[in-house]
Amino acid sequence: MPDLIQREHLDTDPVDCVKQQIKLADDARTPISRYGLAEIVSDRTGMPLDEAKLLVEAYCEEHAAYVPAYLSNEFGLLWPKVVAFVAATAGLGVFWYAMTLRMEKKPAWMWFAIGTIVFGLGVFTWVQNLESYQRLLKAKRAEREERLRAKYAKPQ
Repeated sequence: MPDLIQREHLDTDPVDCVKQQIKLADDARTPISRYGLAEIVSDRTGMPLDEAKLLVEAYCEEHAAYVPAYLSNEFGLLWPKVVAFVAATAGLGVFWYAMTLRMEKKPAWMWFAIGTIVFGLGVFTWVQNLESYQRLLKAKRAEREERLRAKYAKPQ
């Protein structure tokens, strides 16, 4: 019985659902993936997820090739953090080498400068990555608040 109640409000045309979701994502400038589209189509039309994936794949290949298969392929960038960690670690290694040279009473000023630059680049990359993540969260919060304001705005 719950299945019948659920199906009363479901959309009937899955292609229109895909078109609408891609248009909404483009207008809102929010990322969307083919897998996410397939889940939406499956939820709204009652179509099995496997069939929805095939439908979305065929539609996107023909009309919207720019939609990625999974968002992690486009937006899950872990490499800046890895580069930052490697650079900071390398900078510390160069500092350690400079200290061993200094203990041996050899000139080490060049190695201290190189260590400072490499370590500084690592820290700078890490901070930039954190700042971009914070900007993304801030934009998402603002977008969600705007949608809620528009949804629950009092008519005048």
